[in-house]
Amino acid sequence: MDASFVLFDVKDLTRVQAAFNLLNTLGIWLPIIAIVLLGVGVWVAKGHRRALVGAAVGVAVAMVGLGLALAVFRTIYLDAVPAAGWRTGPVGTWVDANKPLLRTGAVTLAALALVFWGQPTGKVILLLAGLLLVALALIEFLGQPPQPTAAPTTRT
Repeated sequence: MDASFVLFDVKDLTRVQAAFNLLNTLGIWLPIIAIVLLGVGVWVAKGHRRALVGAAVGVAVAMVGLGLALAVFRTIYLDAVPAAGWRTGPVGTWVDANKPLLRTGAVTLAALALVFWGQPTGKVILLLAGLLLVALALIEFLGQPPQPTAAPTTRT
């Protein structure tokens, strides 16, 4: 008995797999290469400070461009989300019911961490603020209202 069967036939499967593997590898190495090239460019420049400012402005412009591209193409990738939204199940219902308490708890924990930190530096404050933003984003993401269930239909 042959236990294998064909689900669907793809003519260029090996080519698509090779392209995916290439993109996966480039996704890891391109940011590292870009940072190294920026560092080398600043190091070999005649005016190091001016080159550093130019590199920083270039990175900032690239980030703004990426933000604009994401804002413009947002509808394209949001079309992949089902009409009912993300399915978070009972966790989403619980988080939705307790959002104010969870938000207050997250802000309180961040404030207590800041208060009881020995000598908070700017990096510590930025880290705590970033962690707080991640926690609040997770609360908003997970806090889905309960999905209305369709009334059962009876056929006669």
